[in-house]
Amino acid sequence: MPEVRLEKVTKTYGKITALRDASLEIHSGEYLCIVGPSGCGKTTLIKSIAGIVQPDSGETYIDGESVTPLPVEDRGTGYVFQEIALFPHMNVYDNVSYGLMVKGESVDGRRGTVTEMLDMLSMRGSSRFLPSELSGGARQKTAIARALASGSTLLLLDEPLGALDFKVRTVIRYELKRLVKGLGLTAVHVTHDQEEALSIADRIVVMKAGRIIEVGPPDELYLNPRNLFTAKFLGEANFFACRVLGLTGKTCRVDAGGATLSIKRREDLDLKPGEDCVVAIRPEFVKLVHGRWSRENTLQGTITEGSFLGDARSYGVETLNGLKAQLKVPASEEEPDIRVGDEVSIVLPEEHMLIYRYPPEGLEKELALE
Repeated sequence: MPEVRLEKVTKTYGKITALRDASLEIHSGEYLCIVGPSGCGKTTLIKSIAGIVQPDSGETYIDGESVTPLPVEDRGTGYVFQEIALFPHMNVYDNVSYGLMVKGESVDGRRGTVTEMLDMLSMRGSSRFLPSELSGGARQKTAIARALASGSTLLLLDEPLGALDFKVRTVIRYELKRLVKGLGLTAVHVTHDQEEALSIADRIVVMKAGRIIEVGPPDELYLNPRNLFTAKFLGEANFFACRVLGLTGKTCRVDAGGATLSIKRREDLDLKPGEDCVVAIRPEFVKLVHGRWSRENTLQGTITEGSFLGDARSYGVETLNGLKAQLKVPASEEEPDIRVGDEVSIVLPEEHMLIYRYPPEGLEKELALE
């Protein structure tokens, strides 16, 4: 189970910086997901590990040894492409065994390895099928089996499920993680699907504009992100531009469009009274009450939109002081008959609100996906 370390890896293409001083440690046996908007450097990062891309500067280490000068074939990695790059004239068995054949493995040796891989992925019955005769999910399983058959203990997956429909993608992602953990591999999985990353990763790397923004376990990055962009990109969140009024004990009081909110202080953030800040809260943590309430952290407003999402109902609210908020109510919860135009109150629980220093370049630019 290899460990991987990147130290200040930078890669430019003309005037575009695809990676900027990227430093990262990937633990032995870890399933790591890399997420971020299109063009943020995810694929360049994983290709730098594989050796497909040669960085302009920086070092890549596998198990403590620099592999920066080594070609792809000498790095001992298995790479799965988004495009499901199988040989169209070869059947499943031959596709999976190809790498072993190139390495000079005997026919008997190849047979045992390939059979084991196909069994693990429930593909033995399809071993004589051509790629054109397989479903999208089966083709991607074949590509994964081919990477695993090489004997690599470091598996690099570049949007491996991106071409599959939602139902198939959901099933295969769990199969893939079970397989990686069962074989004791280290896996780096690039994806644009935040739900996919949150559901299978041991840790998540969030990237933006060639930089690594934040790294941590899925629950930590979702519930307590330290970076505004992480809060924006992983899931959904409401953001309010505020100003610090005062700090008492473990509580920070802020002005939000004329309303006072109490928020749990962040120990790592030294805010001062009078300083601009940003408050964020996930839609599922906003509480909805029909009618008017006058309690702490409660704002009055009007329902401006509503939709049914299957597992939840989503509402848009515009408060009397001009703030706009989205909230979600689980479909299983009983609630009053709420319609667009109704007067309501929204409760913002102190323990679920997040506070950040106001970004110097403005909130809109900080949250932009480009």
